[in-house]
Amino acid sequence: MKKRQIIVLKNVYLTFLTALIISCSSNVEEVIEGEENLKFKTNLQAKINSNTSRFYTAPESFEITENLNFNNQKNDDSQELQSAINNLSDNLDANTYGKIIIPNGEYYFADIIMKSNITVEVEEGTVIHAGVSQRFNQVIFGFGDRTGAIQNSALIGLGSGFTIDLRENNKNRNMIVCAVRDVENFMISNFSIEDKISVFASILVDITDVNGPNWPKGGVIQKIDQKLAHRGYGLIQAYAADKVLFKDLSCDGGVTLRIETDNRLMKDLNKNKNVPNIGGVRNVFADNISNRNGLAALMLSPHFMKNGRVMADNISSVNSSFTVRIERGFVEIFAADNTITGDDHKAAIENTYGTGSVADIYKRGGGIFVARLKPEFAEAAFDEAGFKAGTFSSNSRITNISTTYGNTGHMNFNHRLYMPCEERNTVYCRYKIGKDAIFHGPTLAAVFDNTIEGNGPESTGSYNINLNVDESALKSFPIGIPTTVIINNATTEIRGRKDCKVQFKDCPIPSFQ
Repeated sequence: MKKRQIIVLKNVYLTFLTALIISCSSNVEEVIEGEENLKFKTNLQAKINSNTSRFYTAPESFEITENLNFNNQKNDDSQELQSAINNLSDNLDANTYGKIIIPNGEYYFADIIMKSNITVEVEEGTVIHAGVSQRFNQVIFGFGDRTGAIQNSALIGLGSGFTIDLRENNKNRNMIVCAVRDVENFMISNFSIEDKISVFASILVDITDVNGPNWPKGGVIQKIDQKLAHRGYGLIQAYAADKVLFKDLSCDGGVTLRIETDNRLMKDLNKNKNVPNIGGVRNVFADNISNRNGLAALMLSPHFMKNGRVMADNISSVNSSFTVRIERGFVEIFAADNTITGDDHKAAIENTYGTGSVADIYKRGGGIFVARLKPEFAEAAFDEAGFKAGTFSSNSRITNISTTYGNTGHMNFNHRLYMPCEERNTVYCRYKIGKDAIFHGPTLAAVFDNTIEGNGPESTGSYNINLNVDESALKSFPIGIPTTVIINNATTEIRGRKDCKVQFKDCPIPSFQ
């Protein structure tokens, strides 16, 4: 079985073929459905149909429009906005729509509950700070977040957009700009985020069990830029989504669009299911996703979920470790609590599944150790662990991948094994907050592809992503860099940890602390 298709095409040929296929059909679903069409399609760099009206239906008119006038209470404007949303909601029915306009100014919001049939527009130049929250994991805007289902809800910046500035808020780094959960037909658009290396992605696209389980269905998240993101997080984390478009997104640091379908609630809901499909992603589209000084623009990691199709086009990075990172499915087993050491947890797992069954062991949230099983042990783990290794649909495709080489990408230390010794000393510490250090290093490849041969979740979590890398879109790579297109399981690791000690350079404390 051919593992996947990596196509390198010249620009003139691409332009001709792209025009040809688009002229045949303007509907991406017509083009990709059917085995013969799929085989033909994967040899092209045709654009996806990312017209926002396919994913979000905007109100034709608004029965009520309210221009707010705030009292500008320092650090606390939340109640005024929430009261306006609640009052407007009380005066709408299922077939009427309302709009709230936030005038240009500086405000402090926290725990805002968005409601059905309401659009919040924010005037150009407005600055929103994180206000005082009742939650440790702080949310500024919640779309069906622990409140039950909503629909037809939007947060939109006017003109050139507004800014959400997280830097001034106390020392809490558990910041979420938008928690998007039980909502159908939504739009989040046109603003920038000034982050402070927060320990959540700024926008969570997630599942909830309030009147559920439910997760976002039909929506658009677009025209957002984030600065200073954490290496392990970034702009968007998508756990669960059906027919959602991500468009015109950029991020400095971390991962711009992380489609990583793993959280504890989904684990609880899918445990012991032969086909784990409560949550996860289906028919997710991404267009014009970029990253700078980070880990990757786009990341796919299924963990234990059987996901549907992901279609992505125009994925780029500048000075990042990779442009695209793809991980295979796998099974992880948590220790019972955080009093169990890593060595003890590993010994217990290998006693159950066999010597050498643990591929890696590390800490997750709350300081609990988790053991990741090797692929060849994943299937046998189902009876004990209740999970199989996950996948994405083999109809998934990523096209128009471009990479500009640099030395300021967020560095995952496991990826150092692909670096020559002399390059490892170019890794340096960018920021340090407590025990949390953010490291930078050189670009390693356009694509990191950790998937493996196989036929799906019953075997080893393998799946096929049709990748299209344009070799002419690899820019500024120094002569002699061995891997400029793709790192996969056939790539030789350059080992020698003992001989390649990294001498970290200065590690400043961020100015916002």
